Amino acid sequence: MDILPTDSRSFRKLRELTLEEILKIDNVFEAYLKVKKKNKGPGLNGVSLKDIEGEELNFIARIINALKKESYIPRIVKLVSIPKKNGGERKIGVLSIEDKIIQQAILNILNPIYEDLFSFYSFAYRKNKSYINAVEVVEFFLKKDYEYILDLDIEDFFNTIDLDILRKLLRVKIKDKKLLKLLDKYLNQNIYDNGKVYKMKCGIIQGNILSPLFSNIYLHNLDIIANLNSGKMIRYADDFLILVKEKKDIKRYLSIVEKYFKEYNLRLNYKKSKIINFKQVKKIRFLGQIIYKSW
Repeated sequence: MDILPTDSRSFRKLRELTLEEILKIDNVFEAYLKVKKKNKGPGLNGVSLKDIEGEELNFIARIINALKKESYIPRIVKLVSIPKKNGGERKIGVLSIEDKIIQQAILNILNPIYEDLFSFYSFAYRKNKSYINAVEVVEFFLKKDYEYILDLDIEDFFNTIDLDILRKLLRVKIKDKKLLKLLDKYLNQNIYDNGKVYKMKCGIIQGNILSPLFSNIYLHNLDIIANLNSGKMIRYADDFLILVKEKKDIKRYLSIVEKYFKEYNLRLNYKKSKIINFKQVKKIRFLGQIIYKSW
């Protein structure tokens, strides 16, 4: 299995993606409006949207000019802890207003391009797709006698993404050196946590506007490989199920996942992973929803 497979749904070149396209004033202003609507809080530098009221265009122009000169340095990301639903905590990055606007401007252009490549069976962070859709698709295949289920868990996914591999995946689709350089700055962003400033050697920051896209890019090839044959892999972020009709296929699909994880430096959490015979258990839980065998 190659990290960069060449099948028809891999990251083939569709059209050039350039920093120049991202920095067009209409795109950056659209990004500002999206940030204004949903990401109002200031970053570590304390600058808020209220601080730039009446000066929005000048603020945006300064950002664009700095990016064109390649002199822009992303601000330090502050990590904050938020509780998980099932206990424990996870760290979320709080971006500056500047970086929210820049990352949103990048996402405006990149998202539609990658959207054309992503698997139908990938449901997280995508327009007109939801966790409910993922559950509905699982139920659909269960009704089609896909009775054996591999319920697999990626251990600490966002924090274990290999940045060198992610860079390789980004370079398959993106050839513009200036854009790649800017993306690399965001992968190497300084982080403030518990009084210390450091760079992440591994993983991507949850809370970054680009992180959901990066996570889908990182698992995209698995989506394609696992759905080439008789089995069906339905994924929502780092939660996924593989459904097969015959018990003998379980070992083969587990081998596919293990090989992929080894190549992409991910860890399979065997303690939380399990094999399920749906006809025997009559119900499964996926993404917080319970699917009952009612047919």
